[in-house]
Amino acid sequence: MPAEISQKDGLTLTILPCPSGRPGCILVRLTGTALQAEIASEKNSAGDVPQPLEEFFMLAAQLEEGVTQDWLSEGQDLAFSASKDPFFPEGVFLRIYLGSTSDDDCDWQINGSLLLTPPQIALFAEKLKQI
Repeated sequence: MPAEISQKDGLTLTILPCPSGRPGCILVRLTGTALQAEIASEKNSAGDVPQPLEEFFMLAAQLEEGVTQDWLSEGQDLAFSASKDPFFPEGVFLRIYLGSTSDDDCDWQINGSLLLTPPQIALFAEKLKQI
């Protein structure tokens, strides 16, 4: 079952397990009115201490103003950044990066952003635990 979260205007982030069943592999989709981007990536972050993606979202649901939470996949093709926007005190601003990091001729990048509520993010984190 996929984990899905969306903003009122219809931009949607969907994460589901890879069809191959490879452990730790996820499909990440960002869709909107005239946008559809998808990559296969990892559930763990880059760095010395890997952070599971669901942990990032659990922390993002509890952010305080002035604090930013960042996450970058091991392959560096997926990144999230969450922060509290002072203009929308009840919301969390989530920035999403999907991209190709290969050395071939089809490099691409998609950046998106969603304004979400902490309960939306917490529910999304719970769904991610099941993937």
